[in-house]
Amino acid sequence: MNFRIIWGTLWLLTIAILGCGPRVRVKIDPEAGSLVPRESWCQIDVYREADPIRGNFREIGTISLGDTAFTVDCGRDSMMKHLRRRACAAGADAVRVSRVRGADFASTCVRIDAILLKRDGGGDK
Repeated sequence: MNFRIIWGTLWLLTIAILGCGPRVRVKIDPEAGSLVPRESWCQIDVYREADPIRGNFREIGTISLGDTAFTVDCGRDSMMKHLRRRACAAGADAVRVSRVRGADFASTCVRIDAILLKRDGGGDK
């Protein structure tokens, strides 16, 4: 009996710790050079695919946010906050959102794909 309680508690803790946040995949181009992570609260420009980009940027990688099957609080605003925070941590100055998928039969979360951008010359705002 005690084994079942312990096993069940460990299983629930594992899900609570690992499963509540979104799945985030960041791929940095090896050609991007050394990137310095920025503070998670940094200001970052977010462009839609059709928006003109103000400034001179180069692509440094991609980021994808999705569902882990146990993700909570994964609406558009929350996922955009995760996108900004992770892009800052990757050293990006801006992101260009290439695809947004709303909740559907496959997931109850908003899913976002974006391109990470770094200002040419490496300067921050």
